[in-house]
Amino acid sequence: MTTLAASIATVGSPRFPAIIGRIITMIEDTLGRDAGSESLPDVVSARDLITVPGVTDGRDWLRQALGRLEIVASLPRGWDSEGGPPPNAQLVTAAADLLRDLQGDDLPLPFVCPIAGGGLQLEWSSGGKEVELELVDERTIGFLRAEAAPSGRIIESGEYPISDINKSRELLDWLAEA
Repeated sequence: MTTLAASIATVGSPRFPAIIGRIITMIEDTLGRDAGSESLPDVVSARDLITVPGVTDGRDWLRQALGRLEIVASLPRGWDSEGGPPPNAQLVTAAADLLRDLQGDDLPLPFVCPIAGGGLQLEWSSGGKEVELELVDERTIGFLRAEAAPSGRIIESGEYPISDINKSRELLDWLAEA
């Protein structure tokens, strides 16, 4: 097991399923070396690659988020062990545009994850709250807003146009509310 995959295996949380370790291993195998090595200065380290709920990184979250997006976009066919395609290039562009539109906001670093069938999802967590934005197509975002509770209830879900940056901001501002 390579460096990043080993780091993920030690997290020991249901939030980080085994598929994430396999994705990291595939990335490292594709690169031909550990993704956290000094020989790849533009690749984020294991510590930066995993979003820790409630921890923000105000240093340069946009650069790191775009780096994560680039890594996920370069996944090969079969990244999910079931022949799944890499994320759709149009969705990757739409996600990058969305992240750039949000760059002035003080947000936690998002977790960027591929979805079976070529989809893409951005996830933010803070203070027991989560917001997930799934790029359904290059025009539509599906969202889920949830708060940690014994019932695990979903507070809100739905869809909106990707061009509605105010809706994205409203959902993400909710993370900061006490």
